[in-house]
Amino acid sequence: TTGEPLFVATRQPGAGTGAALQGELLGEPLAYSRSVSGKLRRQSTSVDSGLRAIGGDYSQAAYGVGM
Repeated sequence: TTGEPLFVATRQPGAGTGAALQGELLGEPLAYSRSVSGKLRRQSTSVDSGLRAIGGDYSQAAYGVGM
């Protein structure tokens, strides 16, 4: 394909367990990790905006409704 990629990693993995990694999504900077919320280790230049996004492969997800 041609054009700019949606996501570009700007830092290599291996920063340690639970560390937030950095990248750009559609040209906007972001920090990401396997954690959704909670205490994360961030670089001193990275600020938590409070915005959370959850993504993944939900093709085999199961859910139920309690009675």
